[in-house]
Amino acid sequence: HARQFGEAPLQVPQARALLDFLAQNVPTEDNPHGILLKQELEGLRNQADWYLAHEYLGDINEPLYFHQFAERAAGHGLQYLGEVEFHTMLASNFPAQVAETLHKIAPDIIRLEQYMDFLRNRVFRQTLLVHQSVTLNRKLDWKTMEGFHFASPARPVAATTDLRSAAAEQFRAPHGPTLTTPNSIVKAAMLILAERWPQAMSFADLRAAARSRVDNNLLSVPYAATVTLDAEVLGADLLQCLAVGVVELRTRSPRFAMKAGERPKASALARLQAEKGLPVTNLRHETVIPDEFNRQLLRHLDGHRDRSALLEVLAELVSQGVLAIQRQGQKVQETAAVRAILGQAVDENLGKLAQAALLRE
Repeated sequence: HARQFGEAPLQVPQARALLDFLAQNVPTEDNPHGILLKQELEGLRNQADWYLAHEYLGDINEPLYFHQFAERAAGHGLQYLGEVEFHTMLASNFPAQVAETLHKIAPDIIRLEQYMDFLRNRVFRQTLLVHQSVTLNRKLDWKTMEGFHFASPARPVAATTDLRSAAAEQFRAPHGPTLTTPNSIVKAAMLILAERWPQAMSFADLRAAARSRVDNNLLSVPYAATVTLDAEVLGADLLQCLAVGVVELRTRSPRFAMKAGERPKASALARLQAEKGLPVTNLRHETVIPDEFNRQLLRHLDGHRDRSALLEVLAELVSQGVLAIQRQGQKVQETAAVRAILGQAVDENLGKLAQAALLRE
């Protein structure tokens, strides 16, 4: 429908008009096709014009099943390594009966991935390919974990975590996956990762910090802990955490500030995006949507302004009417009160921007 209107500036509104026509006129009552189509249309209606243009209206747009993509890659001397999100590759994350059937009907990893796509209705992948000459190791064990850095947003479910006993403790990630472990070294490691989120730690540093915390919580060490034993226990559980999506695995720790320094600095990209009113990309390559105050604050975090200078800039924005300060639903206009509120807001929100990985070291 859109191609007959030439360039993208004309194609996008025409595409949206067709979507609206379909959404209004495809019957949904007792009609599975209509219900599914309506859900898809509602999702597309909320997408930006550039997304619609590039994802759906490109000159070359040839949908493929995963097995067809893998066949084409093989024709160019490449083989399937895996997905960026490792936990999506594991049939064990399905119910036991489903996983058993998958392994029966899928004799190779390509078919297994294809069948899992059907089960999930998966339409987007982040696939990694390597040359066919590379020998792959698909039998991972705890030693594989030693060369990586780890981060985790998971938090302990209980108010307090018992490091002195083998009582099982749960750690739950925001998007649902949960780790349950009785191992003190693993419990301590998860607490440390929760405290340091979104920063990552090397395996060696995490093991050492976890052992130190366990020992500090014991009246006496019940056994002679060894580096190897700790590493084996921690590595095995971290591999399980990776398998269910409780931890992130990296080859190095991202470089961003956990706390705002004397002259806080955001990346040039984040400052530009904030200035243009766009969603902001943080230093973990995630999208952050700041409120108006933080958008204005981000714009001026160039590394040259201290808190006093930032306060002056924001106070000027208030005087210009760009920002409005309210207290208990009432607009604050008195200069001293405005500056006091702004000063507190700068300190609080610089901390939030640091936690959102938006400040550089």
